[in-house]
Parts: sequence; C-alpha cells; structure tokens
Amino acid sequence: MPSKHAFSVCSAEQLASLIPAEIVKGRYCTASQIVCTGLRLLEEDIARRAMPDSSNGVARALHVEGIDGRRQA
Repeated sequence: MPSKHAFSVCSAEQLASLIPAEIVKGRYCTASQIVCTGLRLLEEDIARRAMPDSSNGVARALHVEGIDGRRQA
C-alpha cells in the first residue's frame, strides 16, 4: 500500500464549496479523492508546460489557457 501523507489546506470559499458539491453528485466519495484528482491534473499541466514550443500545438494552447479556462502567465 502506498504511503499516505496528511496535510491541511486552506482555500477560497468558491473552491471549498466544490468539494461537498462533487461528493453529493456522486462523482467522488471523499475530499481526498477530489484533491488527488486536482493534483494529478496539476502534474499533467506541469508536464505539458515542460514541452518544447515546437511540440503538439494543441497541448501548448491548452496549457497556456489553463485547466480552468483562465489565461496563464
């Protein structure tokens, strides 16, 4: 079994309200599942940002806009 690490997280009200909403919808069973999914998406975004500019233009465009649709710096 993989090692587990506990930590606390502070977030904006808007983000914090997503957790119980997703659990109620049945998409996730626990807050940990939601946070782990978010961290996996962050990891994927970091990997995409590391791609050279000449690689897949679609992936580059997605990471520039960002997962949440907001333009990244």
